[in-house]
Amino acid sequence: FDDLKMGEKDSDEFLRKSHAGTNNGVDIELANKDPLIQVGSGFDNYQFLQKIAYKASDDIILSYGLYYSSTTDIPRYDRLIQEKNNTLRYAEWNYGPQQWVMNRIGIQYTKGNNLFDELDVVLAFQDYKESRISRDFGNDIRETQEEKVNVTTLNLDFEKELTDKISFFYGAELNSNLISSNGTAYDIRQDTTSFIATRYPDNSTWNSEALYLTVKKNLDSASLFGGIRANFVQIEGVLDTTYYPFPITSINNSMTNINGSIGYSQKLRNKWTLFTNLSSGFRAPNMDDIGKVFDSEPGNLLIPNPSLKPEVVYSADLAIGKKIKNNIKFQVSIFGSFLTNAMVRKRTDLNGADSVLYKGVLSAVNHLTNEENAIIYGIQTVLEKRVYRKLYLGGTFNYIKGETSSKDALRHASPIFGKVYAKWNSKRITTEVNVFTNGEMSYDKLAPSERNKTDIYSVDDNGNPFTKSWYTVNASLSYNPNRSVIINGSIENILDQAYRPYSSGIVAPGRNFVLSLKYKF
Repeated sequence: FDDLKMGEKDSDEFLRKSHAGTNNGVDIELANKDPLIQVGSGFDNYQFLQKIAYKASDDIILSYGLYYSSTTDIPRYDRLIQEKNNTLRYAEWNYGPQQWVMNRIGIQYTKGNNLFDELDVVLAFQDYKESRISRDFGNDIRETQEEKVNVTTLNLDFEKELTDKISFFYGAELNSNLISSNGTAYDIRQDTTSFIATRYPDNSTWNSEALYLTVKKNLDSASLFGGIRANFVQIEGVLDTTYYPFPITSINNSMTNINGSIGYSQKLRNKWTLFTNLSSGFRAPNMDDIGKVFDSEPGNLLIPNPSLKPEVVYSADLAIGKKIKNNIKFQVSIFGSFLTNAMVRKRTDLNGADSVLYKGVLSAVNHLTNEENAIIYGIQTVLEKRVYRKLYLGGTFNYIKGETSSKDALRHASPIFGKVYAKWNSKRITTEVNVFTNGEMSYDKLAPSERNKTDIYSVDDNGNPFTKSWYTVNASLSYNPNRSVIINGSIENILDQAYRPYSSGIVAPGRNFVLSLKYKF
């Protein structure tokens, strides 16, 4: 993947006018020959996949999978464009080579008995490695924080069909994570290495176990399903006080939760269809939530919170739709979730100090903590009409809102978005032209953790960050000359619009072309 090129239209505020370089070992700021090119965003990725299946008998299939993925350094673009004292803040800020290897062994057993009709067993071993490498502009010290995670998982999945209308699915899952973390500082001029604080507690563990049961019942014109899942999570780690005087030095949490869901779909009269679902969910904090030391942006430091609790969510959704004489399709969905113990970033102190010196910058102390609750709700609509033979016009609309009990916005609730389109469907050709649009999000509606990220947002008349509205025009065509060949092509962002998606650290691609060919033997 080469350095990404942004759109030219309305690009002035996003231009990459300069980037870091060196001259005789000294950091210098170089003019960018093409400011539309986001220098410091390209990287290489290598992937390998091999799957083997062996039918040992009529009832047993053995399988093995080998998965490998590796990258070069991946620059973090939003850090590389930050400035300090009217010059670049960083000479280097990369995610080091990310390497993932998984060995997967599977057994499928289909000789039915009283307990199950089919049993699937999957045992997997994963090794994952990543790092973060940074060096301030004009500084000789390159800091590296490296993490390695060894993951072992075991899944047991059973299926049992009691009657033509009633089916059971049940099973168990085991998940074990061993996390290694280290930090080093390398002086590029003196060729010396020293130790620095790690990102996570070294040799920490995150383990989980779960049991589940799902029942599905098919009725004449309806379907009913229900499920229950029991979750057990254990987190252990020791915080290193060599560099930070944490008042609590150990993480030792055990968490248990039982979730459930029930859903119903019904075909009504006059081609109306109704769907509804009630459910609860559970998310235990991982080591990234509970034990990380990290500057989310310059001047704000995130520290561990060993007392962090899991989030529990209660959700409901309702959808109703209708198809009218093959000419009009309509569906509207409403949804809502009530989140208890929501994890949000808040100001705190470290041994009574609300700010500490981190990498030479006086930084406000923050941690993830559990709000009393949060609420998320929204609506989605889909409308499509056939206007002439095989020509269809349609559109979608999505609205979502999320806020905590203190009325702060939730970071991951996106602005309003949707699209309108014209589509032609024939036996061999499908083509579509659409306009995709995304709404504005003002400063007042940004989550508190987003309001300090001035490098990735536009600035309003009061000097505050906000997200601009934007739209793109796109076209696609799929041609199927015969049963064996499928040709797909598209032009994205035809108007070459420059825009940055909400909360993104990089400007989206400008006008680009996609072509693919698929052949079935």
